[in-house]
Amino acid sequence: MRTSLCRDILDLFLRCRTHALILLLAFAFGGASLSFADTRIVNIGPGSAHSFQDTVSGTSTTVIRKGDTVQWNWISGFHSTTSGTCSGACTSNGTWDSGQHAATFSFSFTFNQVGTFPYYCSVHLASMTGVVVVRPAPGPFALEVAPSGFSLVPTKTLQFSASRVFFRGGASQSTFSENITNQVQWSSSNTSIATVNPSTGLVTAGSTLGPVTITASKGPLSASVQLTVSSAVVLNSITVTPANAHPLLSVGTVTYTATGNYSDNSTQNLTGSVTWASSIPGVATMTNNVATLVAGGTTLISATSNAGPTVTGSTGLQVVVLSSITVTPASQAVVVNAGPVTYTATGNYTDGSTQNFTGSATWASSNTLVATMTNNVATLVTAGSTTISATQGLTGSTGLQVVPVLAVSPSTITISVLQTQQFTPNLPVSWSIDGVGSGNNVSGFVSNSGIYTPTIMSVGPVHTITATTLSPPAQTKTVSIQVNAPYGGTLTYHNDNGRTGLNSHEAILTPANVNMNQFRLLFNIPVDGKVDAQTLYVPAVNIPNQGIHNVLFVATEHDSVYAFDADTGTQYWQVSMLKAGESTSDNRGCDQVTPEIGVTATPVIDLTMGPNGVIYVVAMSKDGAGNYFHRVHALDLTTGAELFSGPKDVQASFPRIGGTAVFDPKKYKERPGLLLLNGKIYTAWSSHCDAGPYTSWIMAYDEVTLAQTSVINLTPNGDGGALWNAGAGLDADGSGNIYGLTGNGTFDTTLNGNGFPNRGDYSNAFVKLSSGGSLSVTDYFTMSDTVSESAADTDLGSGGGLLLPDMTDALAQTRHLIIGAGKDSRIYLLDRDNLGKFNPNNNNGNAYQVLPGALPGGIWSMPAYFNGNVYFGAVGGPIRAFHFSNALLSTSPTSHSSHNFGYPGATPSVSANGTSNGIVWVTENSSPAVLHAYDATNLANELYNSNQAPGNRDSNFGDGNKFITPTIANGKVYVGTQNSVGVFGLF
Repeated sequence: MRTSLCRDILDLFLRCRTHALILLLAFAFGGASLSFADTRIVNIGPGSAHSFQDTVSGTSTTVIRKGDTVQWNWISGFHSTTSGTCSGACTSNGTWDSGQHAATFSFSFTFNQVGTFPYYCSVHLASMTGVVVVRPAPGPFALEVAPSGFSLVPTKTLQFSASRVFFRGGASQSTFSENITNQVQWSSSNTSIATVNPSTGLVTAGSTLGPVTITASKGPLSASVQLTVSSAVVLNSITVTPANAHPLLSVGTVTYTATGNYSDNSTQNLTGSVTWASSIPGVATMTNNVATLVAGGTTLISATSNAGPTVTGSTGLQVVVLSSITVTPASQAVVVNAGPVTYTATGNYTDGSTQNFTGSATWASSNTLVATMTNNVATLVTAGSTTISATQGLTGSTGLQVVPVLAVSPSTITISVLQTQQFTPNLPVSWSIDGVGSGNNVSGFVSNSGIYTPTIMSVGPVHTITATTLSPPAQTKTVSIQVNAPYGGTLTYHNDNGRTGLNSHEAILTPANVNMNQFRLLFNIPVDGKVDAQTLYVPAVNIPNQGIHNVLFVATEHDSVYAFDADTGTQYWQVSMLKAGESTSDNRGCDQVTPEIGVTATPVIDLTMGPNGVIYVVAMSKDGAGNYFHRVHALDLTTGAELFSGPKDVQASFPRIGGTAVFDPKKYKERPGLLLLNGKIYTAWSSHCDAGPYTSWIMAYDEVTLAQTSVINLTPNGDGGALWNAGAGLDADGSGNIYGLTGNGTFDTTLNGNGFPNRGDYSNAFVKLSSGGSLSVTDYFTMSDTVSESAADTDLGSGGGLLLPDMTDALAQTRHLIIGAGKDSRIYLLDRDNLGKFNPNNNNGNAYQVLPGALPGGIWSMPAYFNGNVYFGAVGGPIRAFHFSNALLSTSPTSHSSHNFGYPGATPSVSANGTSNGIVWVTENSSPAVLHAYDATNLANELYNSNQAPGNRDSNFGDGNKFITPTIANGKVYVGTQNSVGVFGLF
């Protein structure tokens, strides 16, 4: 290597005719290594940080040499490396731009200029910047002194210069030089011939003629040139101007001037006497002193003297052409609603100069469905990708990605603590809740896929869930969720002992999402008989060996009781209420319940009884000998196993004048739903049509022993008075009082001294019973025309009563009211503290309020209550809403459905979240059955019905059944049919 280096130095020496001798550093001959171009690594996003990190400095500052390359490696995140500065806003200077990329991408740039180059990330802007400092190339290096071989007339001066020159790869020509004239020590070999300023290099010729050596020294470096002091004036050099011109090709020509520089410090215009030449005619040709520009490139324009010693002067000429157009901002991603994007076009020339083409370029978008261009302004249209181009001779372009506005659904929701909620974004996102990442026990937890799981501690407050886009541009969207305490379940007919039909803990179904586009028939559960009893629902039941599930309990007229998964329809158990050798009862010649009678009454559930909770069921059957039975069953909720030594046969008797009334099982069916009150199960009994003789029975059974504890007959000395009530159960208030509506039959119009029927017969009446000790009547009401109504079979027993929440009247008095209706089309509103008894002469003035003719067609159903409104479904009419004010009912409906319901009308149920999002649900007895949903605030607004969706999507879930009451629980609606249960919900 040393030999090669020496040959390079010799070659350099031989070629130095107008420049000084160049001497290399002495240590270069001692084995100094030659330096080649290096590559420096800068990591982007190390450790998920938004930063640039040089692998040498460990900071965002990179120091390299001219000719070195920087390679940026993406470690994490979505970033760019873009040359430019950030002073407030960030501005690209077009030197380099990687574009925006994700992890594992790499980008390299070679720096061929000394200087400082700031840069930034176009995603994170001023918060993520770096700088590259480019220093001169490393050695080997040497010292060069100029001019060389000049003459000087005595007393004249000549300025000498010293430069430090650098080499690459052992090349003999310098690749970079640095002027150090004022940093070297100057000396003259003969001060009588010429002196030199030791600091500045200015030489003054003396009076002595002859050659002299001028030397510049700096440390181990030195270089010398020869100067001749002579009285003869000679041409030392020629200066060609303009120097180092870089005209555009379009300029056409450049005119040069040659100036001769003489040893007496004089100059002379030699333009017309020298020979002109271009080193590369393909770039420029010379005609005398005029250069004609041919093509882009670099050439040397020279002027050579034609007299005396040959002296040549030259200068560089770079013919500049447009090399590219840079369009900024580069590779941008913007949100579609971000507004117009303004672009700049910069022309880049071969000499490194630039020109703003923004106003003169022709602009275009490759996909006008995504963005359109008006001059340099892009108007965003819709999400997608397009290329924005600027054309002026050449075309420059950049990518534009228009992304949708981040949306998350649902935006607001309330759920039960037993549920989870899927949030769905339209873009890839990360999730956080309440500013604590994925969550904690107080907030609940949100998964990477957007599924929110509540905790018991998250119940109550509104929680904020934030979605943040994973790709730029950065967007966030917040949604809110509130967690309610778990819904306790539908454990009895019409939800509670007041028979309001209200589930006020329904957080999922709302008027906004119950429509055919979001709500549908999810699945159908087949069963073995008619479902006349309302389905019951218990959340979070621990089924043996199958875990915790929400469970739906279904009883059929085929004497079966089922437990199904309420969310999937999976069957957990099925048990028969029949004993060996028994079958279900025939219809007893009555088409009210046909073709068989098994479980007709809605069961009742006590979660506190037995090891796992108990469902109480009354079932009818018969044996091969034609004997009929009713039995009270207590079944384990998790297995269906019989408990408490059950079942127990229903038998009863009650004293009457002159004898005893005896309960005959074959004459009755248990139609009203069971009532659970203070540890007792209460049953009420219907006849088969009006096939007499029959009377009015209510019985109580101990829920632990199943022993009968009390019996009352409400027509012991007459007949009739059965309790059908369209399946509605007896009512009970908080004081332990029981209320029932009896059917047509005997009412003793002769009253005793306390205003009660003297023979104890209470047909066609509201009856209030005391449940303390033996059952006994404590109050009653019957209408003035009760006898004629019974004779015409227009009695109360076809409907069910509803206990209203406490109300305050216009005199600020608290009222405890019961409401009910029957076949006579009247609505009866009674004061439970004084029902009114009987007065044949005052046209029902003994009642608290009566609305005659309010329900044309009559009632074979029961009402529902929500938020100051009561909802009735009369035969052949619409669902009607009546509103309470000052504890009185509006005299006409405040709203009604547009659809009319045939026989037997309809019993509504209501779902709501507290006092909001009320929905009135109604099942229509048709073939097939139809489920309707109405806005509880305005029944004219039908939200959904199962016939709406095209292609019979939701309509074929089964034929309708009389008196079916929908059950609503945790986002689903359950509807019994003649052979199945239809399950509806959101999808």
